[in-house]
This record gives sequence, structure tokens and C-alpha cells, in this order.
Amino acid sequence: MDTGALVCEAVSRPLPRANALTKGIVQRSSHAQPARVGIYSWPVPRRVRPPANGFGGPDGYKTHGIVCNPFDSDAGRRLVASYTSQGMSPFEALDKASELMASGSNMPEAIALVAGDCLYKLVPAGAVPGKYSAFFATADEMSMLKGMSFDQLCDRIGFPLESQQTRRFDIYEVTAKHAITVFASTIAGTTQNGYRQSGGGTQTMITNRSAFSVPVLIGTFPCA
Repeated sequence: MDTGALVCEAVSRPLPRANALTKGIVQRSSHAQPARVGIYSWPVPRRVRPPANGFGGPDGYKTHGIVCNPFDSDAGRRLVASYTSQGMSPFEALDKASELMASGSNMPEAIALVAGDCLYKLVPAGAVPGKYSAFFATADEMSMLKGMSFDQLCDRIGFPLESQQTRRFDIYEVTAKHAITVFASTIAGTTQNGYRQSGGGTQTMITNRSAFSVPVLIGTFPCA
């Protein structure tokens, strides 16, 4: 695992809009009827999973990513600065930055978005994204999930076992209100109650959710 300090420069990278996701996703509109429960099935048998046991304790959900002082890297300092600019205390900002870094297997890369750029999030059917959740994905990353089995998808994203008690996932979209910097890294491996997941997907982390619209449900993500 590379834990060395990396210099990250913000880059302008236009992101695909929602139309990159339309193929293979059951879309919803304000006039569409909700999908009926039970219409989706998983043709590939799912692995046996242990019971979900939360996020605390020695065997709770953990990500095995970068563990270092955020101030020791340019990427970490950018994360801390993003949080302190919103009024967080230095201690709170350091804690939040450490959490984001530990979720990835490499140093976060700063990405410059412009107004109108969209990011996406999968949640268990019927759930909604947390108000302060930082973890989203680009349209390109969402497209990588198409055709995956349930186990492959969960492994790539590193979902906690609590989020795997479902038969399908809903997909939400958020839109940048103005130019904003977000951070991307490779999802680290996870463990929970003896269950291991490899990670490997690309996560896009939002440190300032107020810079984005309220999440909008745009469809249901089918899984092979």
C-alpha cells in the first residue's frame, strides 16, 4: 500500500451527465409509478454473509485504507482546508479528513467540478442518502457496475453488511450548484464480522454537501 505523500493538483474534468446512465437502469420520473416490490431477482446465488454488527468494536465495519496524519500530505491538507473553510474546528476537520483518507487505498486526488456536473449514489431500495454522506460516484463509475452480480457490486463498492440486506438498489443524483473541488480515490478493502470485501471501485468524495442539490431519485439499479 502506498502511503507516501503525493502532490495533488486540481484538474478540470467534465463529468458525464445523467444520460450516460440511462441504458440498463429503470428510470423514474415525477409521473412514474413506483416499481413494484419483488420484480427484480438475483439469478446468481449470493454468498452467505454473517450478521451485520455495526461500526464499533473490534469486529465492526472497517475500511483498510490510508492511515496517516492528513497534514503529512498535500491531499490531506486540502481535505482539512475544505472542512475548516466551512467552519469546522481544526480537530473536527482533521478527524473528517482522516476518515476519508482511510476509506481509500491511495491518496485522494482533487477534482474541479463546475456548476451542473452530476454525481451519483447507490443506496438500498427505499433508503435515502445521508444528509452529510461524502461518498458518491461519477457516471463512468456507475457504468462500470452494469452487469455485475450482487456480490461483485458490493465487493467493488465496499458496502457495509447493513446495506446488503436488500434485493435492489436505488440510484440518486446530486448536481453541483457552482464550481467546487471534490476528491477521488480507489475504494479500500473492508472487513466486518469476519467478512472481507476487496474494494477497487472509484469513489468521489464530497466534503461540502451544501454545494450540491438535494439528492434526486432517478431510477433503480438492476444487478445481474
